[in-house]
Amino acid sequence: MVNCAEVSALASPILGICAGHQFMARHYGGDARESPIPEFGAMEIQLHDGGGTIFAGTNATQTVWESHNDEVHEVPEGFFITASSPSCAVQGMENEQGDRFGLQFHPEVNDSEFGKEMFENFVNACKNARQ
Repeated sequence: MVNCAEVSALASPILGICAGHQFMARHYGGDARESPIPEFGAMEIQLHDGGGTIFAGTNATQTVWESHNDEVHEVPEGFFITASSPSCAVQGMENEQGDRFGLQFHPEVNDSEFGKEMFENFVNACKNARQ
């Protein structure tokens, strides 16, 4: 079994989705807890300043698939918000080094408009980290 310290010490990029996004925020010193307004189903998000690495080449406003009762309320030091929605301020986050990414929604679900592109962007981040 791999522990949290071993995972965070990896040189490879990490993508946290939903609970993984929340866990990453807590692990690196941010805050995640119950959502004032849980989100379920299709939701519209807006990117911040182009959306960072994961959102490269996607629309500034897009539809994603949500299923959460908890959310990130405060990003960790060294992270910035890449996307938000009216009811969830941290739909996406990325660290300044560009190797830790968190998404509150589910890009793996077909209803997430640019999910395939997000995974391709993550794979490219992994390839770039190996060089």
